[in-house]
Amino acid sequence: MVTLRLITLLLLLLVLVLVPLFLIIASRSRPRSGPKASGPKATSDTSCFHKDGFKKVLEYFQRNPNSVVIEQQDFKDIVQACEGSDERALLCIANAVAYKSVPPVANDSKHSQSSSSPCVGPAASHTVVSNYPVGACVLSSEGRVYIGANFEFNGMLIPTVHGEQCAVHNALVNRISQNEYIRKLAVNAAPCGSCRQYLVEIGNPSDLQVIFCSNDNNFSSQPLDKMIIENFGPINLGVKESVFNHTLLEIPIASNSNPYSFTKYNSGGGQWRKTKASGPKASGPKAEHVKVALDMWKKSYAPYTNVNIGIALKFKDGSIVGGATLENAAYNPSVSAIRGAFSLASIMGKTKGAKNPFEECSFTSLLDSIFVCITSLTSENTKNIQDIQVREIFHYLNNLKITVPVTVITVNISTTSNLASLREPNIRQLPLY
Repeated sequence: MVTLRLITLLLLLLVLVLVPLFLIIASRSRPRSGPKASGPKATSDTSCFHKDGFKKVLEYFQRNPNSVVIEQQDFKDIVQACEGSDERALLCIANAVAYKSVPPVANDSKHSQSSSSPCVGPAASHTVVSNYPVGACVLSSEGRVYIGANFEFNGMLIPTVHGEQCAVHNALVNRISQNEYIRKLAVNAAPCGSCRQYLVEIGNPSDLQVIFCSNDNNFSSQPLDKMIIENFGPINLGVKESVFNHTLLEIPIASNSNPYSFTKYNSGGGQWRKTKASGPKASGPKAEHVKVALDMWKKSYAPYTNVNIGIALKFKDGSIVGGATLENAAYNPSVSAIRGAFSLASIMGKTKGAKNPFEECSFTSLLDSIFVCITSLTSENTKNIQDIQVREIFHYLNNLKITVPVTVITVNISTTSNLASLREPNIRQLPLY
C-alpha cells in the first residue's frame, strides 16, 4: 500500500516537471508572429531617426551651407525621402541642425574654421554653458521651413536663446508676407516649459503641432494645447494680436519734420560712449543696413512695452543679419532684437572658431558695425524703458567681447505714454467674503 502511494507521488512529480518543460520547448521552437526586423523601416514608426531623410537634409546643407530658410521645393524633396511625412522631415531637419550641419564662413578662407572647432559641426555651436546642442525648425503656411538653434551667453543663463525661440524669431524676420504663419514646429528634444509658454504667443495653441524626440528616444507629435494646459497668453493682458497676426509699424512721415535721429557709440574698455552723430549722408534711411534695421523695427512685436527695436548686424563681407523684438505675455520668455540677431548669425556661420567646447565663438573678427532702430515715445515711463533696453544691448555686446561701432537710430513718435491705458488686462474678479 505504501509502495503504491510512493509510485503515485513520483508519477505526479514527474508530470509536474515534464509538462512545463515541454511547453517551454514548444514555445521556443514555434515561429514568432509579426513583422521581421529589417533595418530602419522596422523602427520608422517610433524611432526619432530616419536614415534616408537625415541623409537628404545633410545633402541640402552641403549645397546651402549658410541657409536658415529652406524653400518649399527643397522641403518637398526631404519629405519625399521621409516617405511622404512632413513631420518626419521636420524632425530630420531639427536633428541635423543640432548634430550634423556644418555652416562654414562663406567666402572667407582667412577665417575658415577647423574641424576641431566647436563652432563647426553642429549649427547649434554657441553652447558655451551647457555644451548641449538644440536644433529646431518651423513649417510655415507657405511651405517654407525656418531653422533655429540655441545660443548661450558666457556665464549668463537667463539671456539664452532656445532653439525654438530662434526658429520662431527667424520666421518673424524672414517671412515673405504678412499672411504667412507657423503651422508646425520640430525640435530634437522635448520643449522646456519656458518654450511651451513662448509658443503660446504664436496664436491658438490647438493649431500648432509640436514634433520632438521624447525622453525615451521615440518620435512624438502633439498639439501645443496638450502640452501646456490652461495656458496664459496675450488675451490675459488684453492684447488681441499675436506674433504672426499683428499690425506692422509705420514710419511717421511729416512734411516739416525728420522722424529719425542718429547717435553713434564707440566702445572703450567696456564703456560705450557717444561720439559724433551719423547724419543722413553717412547712414541715412537709404543705406542698406539702415533699411534692414528699419524693416526689423517695423516687424517687431512689442505689445507689452511698446518699445519696438530692430537690429542690423553688418559684417565685413557685406552681408547683413537682422533681429527684431519678440515679446511674450509671461515677459521672461521674450526674445530681444540683439539676442535674436546673434542667434541667427551664429547658425549662419558668422563666427570665428573657438579653442574648446566651452569657449565662446567670436563675432569680432567678422563683424563690421551694428545698427539699432528703436522707438522713441514722449512719455517719461517709456523713455526709461527705452534707456534700459539700449543699456541691455551694450551689456550683451560686452559679454560677447564685441567692440564695433553701434549706431542707434531713434524713430520719433508722438503718442500717449501711459502703457496701462493702451490695453485692458483680462483680470478675473474674485468674490469677496
